Amino acid sequence: MAGKRKNRKSHAHVRSPSSGDIKISEAILRLAKPLMDRYGEDRKRLEAIITLAIIAWNNALLPVHAQRAFAMKSIETLSPRGGDAELTATVTYLLEQIEERRKKLFPHPRAFIVSFDVQESVGTYTLNVCSMPLSGMPEHAEKGESE
Repeated sequence: MAGKRKNRKSHAHVRSPSSGDIKISEAILRLAKPLMDRYGEDRKRLEAIITLAIIAWNNALLPVHAQRAFAMKSIETLSPRGGDAELTATVTYLLEQIEERRKKLFPHPRAFIVSFDVQESVGTYTLNVCSMPLSGMPEHAEKGESE
């Protein structure tokens, strides 16, 4: 992709085992970076990759028993109705790749991403996210617990 990616100041932060506290928008961009570098040659693809990263992020906040259904519903939403199996398989594969990266980089997200916006200005993309902190949330799937 031709332009740089950056994100605006945000009050929402997340702890990364490797880099301490960072903004959630930065975390999403880090999750999506390998795919953006490879496939994000236009805004439509860039936004699709960011959407997959947000799905992986939000999915980790759900109880274990609800995660598969959420992922499948998200994949159905991203794939056209009656769409081809190859596209669905590709979206599923990319989501799995992002999820594995999320587990390594951000194993315990604590805020649900409600919405996002990608702004473009002179070849630079800015990611803005609106998030909602979750309190009293059950432990994550990585710990093997469910509700």
